[in-house]
This record gives sequence, C-alpha cells and structure tokens, in this order.
Amino acid sequence: MFKHLRNKILFSYFLVLLLCFMVVLITTSLFIRRTYFSYALHDLSDDAGLFIDEFTREAILAKDSVLLKKILAKAEDNYTIDILDVSAVVLGSSQKASGSLPQEAIGRRDEFQIIPSRGYGYSLREAQNGVKTIYVVLPVEKDGAGIGFVRISTPLVYIEKTISRLNVYVIIIFVLAMAVSSLLSFILARNLSSPLLKMAEAAREISSGNLQGRVEIKKRQDEIGLLVQAFNEMIERLKIVREERKNILSNISHELLTPITNIRGFAETLYEGRLKDKKEIEECIEVIKRESDYLEGLIEELRLLSRLDSLSMRYDFQPLQVSEVVLEAEKSLSLKALAKRISIHNDFMPDCPLVKADYKALRQVFINLLDNALKYSYPDQEVRVSLERADRFLKISVADKGIGIAEQDQEKIFERFYRIEDPRHSEKGLGLGLAIVKEILSSHRALIEVKSSPSQGAEFIISFPLA
Repeated sequence: MFKHLRNKILFSYFLVLLLCFMVVLITTSLFIRRTYFSYALHDLSDDAGLFIDEFTREAILAKDSVLLKKILAKAEDNYTIDILDVSAVVLGSSQKASGSLPQEAIGRRDEFQIIPSRGYGYSLREAQNGVKTIYVVLPVEKDGAGIGFVRISTPLVYIEKTISRLNVYVIIIFVLAMAVSSLLSFILARNLSSPLLKMAEAAREISSGNLQGRVEIKKRQDEIGLLVQAFNEMIERLKIVREERKNILSNISHELLTPITNIRGFAETLYEGRLKDKKEIEECIEVIKRESDYLEGLIEELRLLSRLDSLSMRYDFQPLQVSEVVLEAEKSLSLKALAKRISIHNDFMPDCPLVKADYKALRQVFINLLDNALKYSYPDQEVRVSLERADRFLKISVADKGIGIAEQDQEKIFERFYRIEDPRHSEKGLGLGLAIVKEILSSHRALIEVKSSPSQGAEFIISFPLA
C-alpha cells in the first residue's frame, strides 16, 4: 500500500490519533449534552422558583385569575409559566395564546413526579403544538401542605441550539488538534525515517563497492542513533576486512609461490636428468619433500581456520590429562627440535588434574605453541613446558629462550596473518598459528597471555578451567 516507511508511520499515527480524537470527541459531546441539560434543568427550576411567593399562594388558594395574570406578566418570552392547583388544573399561564385556559388537568404528566433530591420534577415530551418541550415542575406549599404547582416549560430547540454551538466549538478544537498532531506526526515520521533512508543509500553504495560513505546524523542516544552507529562501525569493519583480504591474498600468494617455484625447479631438474650424482638427487628430492610438507601445513592451517570461521568445527569434549596431550605434541616436533639442537623440558606437577577438552584441538594448540617456540629459539637452548594448579584453573606455560617479542607486537601476535618482521630470523609462515590457538582456546573458555622481552625469550601462559 505504501512504498516508504515514513508514509506507513505517518498513516499509522494518523489512524491512532483519529481514533483517539473521535473517542474524545464523542465522549466530550455526550458529557457536554448531559452537563448542559442538567444546568438547564437547574436554571429552569430557579426561574420557576421566582414565581413562588405569598401572592402566588394567595392566588392559587383564591383562584384569583386577575392576580395570577399580574404574577405571570413577569414571565420572559423564552419560556412558559403555568400555575396549577393541587389537582393539576391550570389556573393561569403566561402563554400568549387565543382561547380560554383548560379548566381541567390533562392527566398527571411525568413532570409531576417530584424528585426529592432535586426538589422538582421534569419531563421531556411534545407539547400540544407538537414541539418537543422540556417541563420542570416545582410544588407550592403553604404551612407544610401542598396547594399547587408552578410549571415552567421551554422548547428543547433552545437547549439543542446551545449544545450544537458548544459541539461546533469542540469540533473546531478537534480539527485544529488533529492538524497540529498530524504536523507533529509528519515531523516525527520524517525524523525516524530519514536516518533509515540514508542508511539504505549508504548500503547501495557499499553494494557497488564504495566503502567511503557514512550516515551522518545529529547526536542521538535512542535506538535509531545506536543503529546508525552500528552501521558506521560495520562500514569501518568492512574496510578493515577488505584490507585484510588484500593482505591475506598477498601473503598466501607469496608463501605459496616460493615453495611451488622450488618444487617446480627441482622437479624439472630431475625430469631433465641433469643430476647424475646420487647424493645431489637425494638432496633434490629432500627439498621437494620439505617444500611439499610446508605447503601441506599451510593448506591445513587455512582449512582449519575456515572451519573455525564457518562454525563447522565440532568438538568432542572429554576429560583429558593435559600432560599426555603435551607429550604427544612433543613427539610430533621431535625431529624439528633435534635439527635445531633444542631440548624440551617438562615440569609437570604430580597428580595433574583433568580438563574437559577436545583431544585433537588441544593437541593442535600445543603443536602450534611448541612449533613457535622452536622457530624463534636460539640453537642449543631449551623449551620448558610446565603445569600447575591455580584455584579453579590449570596454568600451562610454554617458555622458550629465543629472540622474544617486542611490547608493541604482543597485542597483535594473536591476530590473523600478523607476522613480526625481524631480521634475526627468516622463518616462513602465514601468521595463523597463534590466531588458531586463540580461537580454539576461546571455544574451550580458556585464556592465553604472553610475557616477553626482546632477546629474553617468550612465555605463553594458558589458564584452562578445570573439569
């Protein structure tokens, strides 16, 4: 029905306002009618009371038509005064009509039912001329005994005209209030929809590849302001992701190109038969195998990271003895440690408590940490792994004696594809090892921190919740 949210909001506000004002209008109109009718009855009874005095009582008792005529001469033109005896026979009337007055009552009307709480009776009926008329009757008493009645009547049209005028004023106020409310609703709807339209425009810019747009609005702390703030933060994050993607592609291309070039070069050498010496052939094959293993490791890291990102990583949490997992990881890296002449020393506490973890994931954590320790340690040094209990956690430390990590790099080393540029080592890699470690530990509700100084080695400390 409506294309724009602003129009939908405005239409909804208008319907709600219209409904509310209609209810108020009808209620007010009924209240005015009832209230003014009550006031009219009260005024008529007061006017009728002006004709009740000693002269009226004497005239009723004497049935003196001359005196009654003088009394009724004070009546105003907008109402009629009738004076009746106790039998409700009309003795005199201010109505200026031809003919004589009726000598007998035309039956007792409803207005003669005196309401004690009000002191008068009233009715709403058609008069003899067919006009709808309101009647108010006051009893006339002398010495505590009823001797007659004073009846005042006026056509209802006078009261209806006054009520209609009041209703017209109410309708005018209603229309003005609706106009002002509609204007305010339009301003409010525009205020709500304007940031959303800006966000839609910015989203179209983003879809076309332009990440420079921002949604600029005045400072506001409501939900719209929070949404715009989150939207702008998303754009900033997308820019970071775009830059990261460029860096990732560049790093992957660089890391893959070197081993592939080496493999291709040595493979072509073997294929062309340029090597005759057996030792040279074996060295060539060894290079191909080493580069193939490196490529396999890179691909495995990327696959693992992809699984972590896609939440397809499924963990089988079981109570594990951490020391056993550490020993398995050390076996996997024993040849590398031997090649660099680095010994791994274990300092395990007796009766080490169990932790609830996935065996393969935890083994990958220790492989990555130990591999880093071996990479950046000086030759002929030691890597120390220690386990100790601290309150409700198991503290696991992997410490090396290597080149260390500068303070400005310690917060970034757990970021993906972040690599420390240090001329003292030329180890290859994508910079994913520690990022994977942190992802896995986060899934296990474990924390990791690093303590290090340049040339003083590095210590990675894991705080693992006990099972």
